[in-house]
Amino acid sequence: MYKTSATSGGGSQVFRAYEQLLTEIVGAPVMEKFTRRYPWDYEEIYEEFKVKRRCIRFGAKGNISYICPSSLVELTKETGKDIQKSINGSKYHSKITFSPNRFRFSKELVTDLFRVPCDEIIALVNAALKIPEIKGTKNIFMIGEFSLCQFLWDIIRQTFPEMEFVIPHEADFAGLKGAVIYGHEHRNKPKYVSSRVAKFIETFEKGPVFKK
Repeated sequence: MYKTSATSGGGSQVFRAYEQLLTEIVGAPVMEKFTRRYPWDYEEIYEEFKVKRRCIRFGAKGNISYICPSSLVELTKETGKDIQKSINGSKYHSKITFSPNRFRFSKELVTDLFRVPCDEIIALVNAALKIPEIKGTKNIFMIGEFSLCQFLWDIIRQTFPEMEFVIPHEADFAGLKGAVIYGHEHRNKPKYVSSRVAKFIETFEKGPVFKK
């Protein structure tokens, strides 16, 4: 067993890249007002993106549609901007089209959002496989919400064709379930998790220092 590793690579990083793309279209002031005034519409954007993120494949062609809430359109108009004109004047003019309340992005543009987190994950796995305690491993368990994304599967399998990959049922809850099992077993004789290796250990002072 080896200590856990920390990386920013993951599904949330893909959404942040998408959010940055929207910010480039409508402007940072508009996006800031939108997230503050209309959190429910912002949540709707996030949930739709999260669902569609799972189905995107590596090398996919065509277009993919995403919601653009009317509140975001109106806020953009308040600044004297027009979303379609902003797109036409941007570097994305050939990759994005806009119709009432919908964006249509080329799949090439959407898959670019996955590049950085996927590269970070691949670098992390490559580094881990060189560690003596892990060297020779032939199986990789993929857990977490991002592990359900087809794009990540395609990239990982292309990069490590000799490895066997296991994605458990409800992989997005695997970490939570493991933590609950470990917590319940910690007081009794461990059956599933006998030890846990953490990157850092937190301690606290239980009582005052004894002075003779």
